[in-house]
Amino acid sequence: MKFQVSNTKLKRIAVFLVLLYAIGTRSIIARYVFGTRVQLLAFYIITYFLLFWGLFTAFTFIKEGPHLYAPKKFFSVLLISLVIIIGLFVTNDTYTLLYYGLALLLPFSIIINDSGNYSGAKAFTIVGIIATIGSLLNYIFPTIYAAIIPYFFSGYSLHSLQWLIGERTFFPGFFSQVNYTAFFIGLAIGSLFIFRKYCFSRSWGFWLLFLAFGMLLTGKRGAFVYVIVAFVFVYFLEGEGREKFKRIISIAAILIGAYILLYIVAHVSSIPSIERIFDAVNDFLLNGTPEDSGREQLHQQAWTYFFQHPFFGIGWDNFKEVFTARGTHVHCIYLQLLCETGIVGAVIFYCFFAFSLISTIYSFYRYRNENTAIGMWLEFSIFIQVYFLLFGITENPIYDVEEMILYMYAIGLSNITVASQPSMVTE
Repeated sequence: MKFQVSNTKLKRIAVFLVLLYAIGTRSIIARYVFGTRVQLLAFYIITYFLLFWGLFTAFTFIKEGPHLYAPKKFFSVLLISLVIIIGLFVTNDTYTLLYYGLALLLPFSIIINDSGNYSGAKAFTIVGIIATIGSLLNYIFPTIYAAIIPYFFSGYSLHSLQWLIGERTFFPGFFSQVNYTAFFIGLAIGSLFIFRKYCFSRSWGFWLLFLAFGMLLTGKRGAFVYVIVAFVFVYFLEGEGREKFKRIISIAAILIGAYILLYIVAHVSSIPSIERIFDAVNDFLLNGTPEDSGREQLHQQAWTYFFQHPFFGIGWDNFKEVFTARGTHVHCIYLQLLCETGIVGAVIFYCFFAFSLISTIYSFYRYRNENTAIGMWLEFSIFIQVYFLLFGITENPIYDVEEMILYMYAIGLSNITVASQPSMVTE
C-alpha cells in the first residue's frame, strides 16, 4: 500500500503548528506542550521541516495550483528578514532567529485551498471565547485562580501574573501576559464579525458582545480602542457605492453607542479594568492627553539613540539592553524600529507595512464579488494588519514574536490572489 501526503496537507500542518505555537506558547498549555527540551526540539524539527518544504515548493506549479504567495512578493519578506537577521547578528542574539523564522516562513505555507475553508476562522473565534472565559474566571474567582496558576506557569511568566493578581486591574486569565489576552480576543472579534454568515450565524451578536466584555476585562486601553478602529475600518470597506455614505452614519452611531455602553458597564459593574479603560477614553475625549504609563521617557530615550546612530541604529531588540534604567521596549514599534535599525531598516519596514495593507485593500475590492470566500479572507487579513499596526503604537507586537506570527499569517492571506485565476481551487 502506497502512502502519500499531498503538499496541501503538509502545508496545512505547518500552518497549524506555527499558529499553535503563537497562541499556545503564552497560555496555560505551554508548560505541557512546550515545557521540556525534548518537546521543543521535536516541535522545531517537525515545524521547520514543513516550513522549508513550503518555501521550496512555493515557486513551482504543483497539482493543487501555483503557490498563492510566490514569487511576486517574496522579496518584500526577504528584505524585512534581512533587517532582522543583520540586527540580531549585530547584537549577537542569533538564537532569537529560531523564533522569528517561524513568522517569516509562515506565509509560504498558506495555500490557495484554504480560501474556501471557514473552520480556521471559527477556530480564531473559539480561541477568543476561551480567552474571555479565562479572564472572567480570573475576575470572579481570584483566590482559586491565584492558587492554581502556579501549576501552569513558572519563572518570569508566573512573576508577571502574580503582580497582575495583586493589582486586580488586569485579568489575563489563561495567558501569561495580559497583552496577549487582549491581542487574541481582538483577532477573535475580527474573525467573528467578518465570517458571521458562516460561523455562529444565529448567535454572532451575542458572542461579539461577550468578546467585547472580555476585551474590557483585560484592562488594555489601547487594545480596546484599536480593535474598535479596525472593526469600523473593515465595516466601512464592506459597503459598496452609496452604501458607504450610509455606513458613515452607522459608524458614528456605533462609536456613540460603544461609548454609552462603556459608560454604563464601567459605572454599574465597578470592575477596575473596565473603569481604567473608561477613564482613559474619557480623558482622551475631554483633554486629548490620556495617561501614558511612563512611555514618554522611553520615547525620548529612543530618539536620543536614533540621533546618535541615525543610519543603522543600535541593533535589533537592543533598546532594553542599552537603556538599563527601564529594561523594557520602547512601546512603539515605529520609534523602536527607527532607534534600533536606523533610517535604512525603518524605511524598509514602513514600506512593507504600507505596501502590504494597500495591496490587500486593492485585492479585496477587486475579488470580493468574484469569490466570496477569498473576499472574506482578504477582509480578515486587512483587519489583522490594521489591528496589528495600531497595536504597535503602544505595544511591542514585532518584538513579541507570537503576535508577529499572526501578522505574517495575515500577509500570507493578503496574497491569496497572486496565483493565476484559472488554477485557483476552492472547497
